[in-house]
Amino acid sequence: MLVRFVEDLAIFNSWVREVIEIHFSPSWSYYPLVISTHVVTPFNHECDFVISSKKKNVSVLCELKDWTVEDTLNQVLERRSYFDFAYAVINLPTYHIFNGLRKLGKEKLNEVLSKGIGIISSKDNLVLIRSYRVKKHSVKLMPIVEEIIKKNADKREKQTDKLLKLLLENQQKKERDE
Repeated sequence: MLVRFVEDLAIFNSWVREVIEIHFSPSWSYYPLVISTHVVTPFNHECDFVISSKKKNVSVLCELKDWTVEDTLNQVLERRSYFDFAYAVINLPTYHIFNGLRKLGKEKLNEVLSKGIGIISSKDNLVLIRSYRVKKHSVKLMPIVEEIIKKNADKREKQTDKLLKLLLENQQKKERDE
């Protein structure tokens, strides 16, 4: 895992373990799990991180945000169709999140809940609403997720190779100059 932003450190919070226990722990047959950060979907939506199990074809989206509840949920709604489970992870206290949900209105809240989107308060390390599969979203998405993760990994690997090459060239240049 490459840590590029402070939000990448969220995978070390206790709510991540709880999400893993909810969706993967009933059996060791799900393991090993893969946690990928900054995954880009086919429509160029960047997802903060994805937990997946190749053995059981299960994927969980976790979209991390520090800002408003509505904006976070809109982002998760855009990305929902690529994953078996999806969470809006908001860095606000629980009472603030529930207040934001109340302000959404009945129609928007029903849309979020009917699409099986879960909500987590990362500030309080608490899963408020558990994500669930919705039939129209429960097609086998793992091949798509695997392809997305592979493309992102290949891209990062190429960037790392370029960086290492530049560092090596720079080091060799310094040695020649000395």
